[in-house]
Amino acid sequence: MLALRPLSLLRGTSALRTRIPALQTATLRHARAYTSSQDPSHPHLYYHQLRTSPPLMGLSFLPEAPKKGAESRTIIGFLPVGEDVGLEDFRENVKFMYVGGWIEIDASLLQSEIKAGLATGAGATVETEASARGSDGYMHIADGRNLPPPGRIPEPHDIIGSVYVQSGKILPETYEAQPMYRICTQDGVCVLPYGLDEHVLKALKEVADKE
Repeated sequence: MLALRPLSLLRGTSALRTRIPALQTATLRHARAYTSSQDPSHPHLYYHQLRTSPPLMGLSFLPEAPKKGAESRTIIGFLPVGEDVGLEDFRENVKFMYVGGWIEIDASLLQSEIKAGLATGAGATVETEASARGSDGYMHIADGRNLPPPGRIPEPHDIIGSVYVQSGKILPETYEAQPMYRICTQDGVCVLPYGLDEHVLKALKEVADKE
């Protein structure tokens, strides 16, 4: 297994800062003024100002601020509160993405629920794509924030995972997480395929209720 490189290693990269969409930059400014706010450019993204020192914004797929604050497993990652903040300042929440620096499906809330969603038939768009394949083999599950042109392979940091397809059907037990995947890039925060997004949201709500 490969160790994940935190996105904080990209901090200060000028090329990354210049590519942040204007709408997202405006949304970050808007989010600082409120306890919680929704990102209008993303289907499921919310900013929650956390009671931390120094102050941080927690990014989440849930509209309610987490009861456990920065310690919640439902927080995707963190951004510092400040005027000159962009997505290159994003820091992953290890409790959401991976444990101990390694991306293992059972140790990742996101990846374990994606695999569970595939097993329960929640991945409608993934299943449709699989049924259209002309041969058996592994199929990539791409992040919707930066979908490649038809017939092209997504960038490694946009491949959430891969699953084996046989006779047009996915085999959920073969799902493998992509070690190079990043929950946040210059193109924005994770946008899960339709069906899997609702499954993950439901799972996150259950986790939040138990915290």
